[in-house]
Amino acid sequence: SLESGGRDALVDEFYVRARGVGTGTRSLEAVLAELAGEGIGMVFLETEGSNFGARRFYARSGFVEEHSVRMRLDLSQYRPSM
Repeated sequence: SLESGGRDALVDEFYVRARGVGTGTRSLEAVLAELAGEGIGMVFLETEGSNFGARRFYARSGFVEEHSVRMRLDLSQYRPSM
């Protein structure tokens, strides 16, 4: 990507059932190691702002919060201007 100056990845829908026993940490570490091994330079993810547990979890793994705006467009409602 232009933003990161190389290949990047997006982690989407990362959930584990077990809590507080290291399963999430080990799983995320395995994913990150695999991505690094594939030459990925930057990893992005998002979580709800109110999900403080997830935010702490990702911060412990080195993720830093960015101040960006998430936007979406429902194409079933899209009407071209031309």
